[in-house]
Amino acid sequence: MWEQRIGSRLLGVVSAYRYEMTDLIDETVDPDDELGVFDNVSEVDAGGVEAELRAHIGEGGRGYASYAYQKAEDTATGARLTNSPAHLARAGIVMPVLRPVFAAAELIVESGRLTVQDTETGAVVLLNVNLSTTDLFGGARAALLVRNVLDETYAYPGGFEHLQAAVLQNGRDVVLTIEHRF
Repeated sequence: MWEQRIGSRLLGVVSAYRYEMTDLIDETVDPDDELGVFDNVSEVDAGGVEAELRAHIGEGGRGYASYAYQKAEDTATGARLTNSPAHLARAGIVMPVLRPVFAAAELIVESGRLTVQDTETGAVVLLNVNLSTTDLFGGARAALLVRNVLDETYAYPGGFEHLQAAVLQNGRDVVLTIEHRF
């Protein structure tokens, strides 16, 4: 990993990784009864690189942008691993609105993922927003989170136990949390 300060308000981070895994536990289909079983079946070789910029913005704001590329495959066959996106990009910002209220937004972009049925899910772009407070009065805090603001339709790969190759994920979710510390 390499970190480099780029001026007083910007930090760059680059990291590369590689790992090998043996006896990966994965679900397979038993040929005798065609039921799913978990077994130590393969070895995995994976590697990737990630780059990120982190910034201080104005008075109390922060932002980031990152991109990661990874390649993960079965060592014996060279086949790409299921449910493992090759590309992942994120960008986010948090800014004070009125003390003690903060607004945040995060954009997530992922490439498609291979399914166990040898099909591929589509790429996905998600936008999440959050309005939250720090301590209000007597230790109370509140947050309003909206996930998948644009109500995108997307799916992640299922397992052998699913009839469909990919499982549809939630559309827009709205979550309100209120907490108080004593």
